[in-house]
Amino acid sequence: MEPSLDEQYKAAWKKVLEADAAAYAAQYELFSICGDSIIEIVRAGLHDPSERSTAFRIAGLLKEEQRKALLPDLVSLACEPSYAPTIINARKVIMSLPKQWVLAQMDPSIERILKSDDDWESRRLLELCSLLDRDLTLKIAAIAAAHQDPEIREAGTDFLNNPEPFDLSLP
Repeated sequence: MEPSLDEQYKAAWKKVLEADAAAYAAQYELFSICGDSIIEIVRAGLHDPSERSTAFRIAGLLKEEQRKALLPDLVSLACEPSYAPTIINARKVIMSLPKQWVLAQMDPSIERILKSDDDWESRRLLELCSLLDRDLTLKIAAIAAAHQDPEIREAGTDFLNNPEPFDLSLP
């Protein structure tokens, strides 16, 4: 006799519970044995698309000081042409850091992205800045609006005209 749907649901639920327990045990082991080396492991995972989802989840569990060490990588992932969940997850981890600290650390990333002449990255940078600080958004938008590339100029103008936080749901 075939199991009822109710039994199938319960069996599927049990599998999820068991997998969840195994994942937590593995995370505990990872944190226990890695110490500060976990930063390099997570960093490598962030740059490997097949590991990225797990790396973002683990990054969210890191201590604040450890997450801070990942900021350049996170800004890069929040701005590079990539899969939308990567951008959203990178922004989530960035937004979990103290805002004033992030703002104080942004200059090298901003400079690199603005020099890249990539309109996609410039627009994503402006979106990230709009989540962090209106004045920073206006400053970067003014630089972009004066750029020689018409698409980067357009992105700058768009943000000068509407510097409010970019509405990208952060579930």
